[in-house]
Amino acid sequence: MDTRKVCLGAIASPHGVRGMVRIKPFTETPESIGAYGPVNLADGRKFTLVVRSVAKGMVLASLDGITSRTDAEGLKGELIYIDRDRLPETET
Repeated sequence: MDTRKVCLGAIASPHGVRGMVRIKPFTETPESIGAYGPVNLADGRKFTLVVRSVAKGMVLASLDGITSRTDAEGLKGELIYIDRDRLPETET
């Protein structure tokens, strides 16, 4: 495991027919999953993630380049990462 990466959530399923996805966030506030800039998948693919809404603890989001339900279905189960240095400093 790369300790320079932080997992922000997991893509749970597609949402609708235009490529949106439902994400199970691992962040304290669900909508903050989109606050750290572009996200990476384990295989190295990089996406700009835009939070569209939050419902029942799940984030509905769009990812650039993902424009169909078929594209979104291919991401099911993928974990979403960012580089640790993009997180804000914590109080000690």
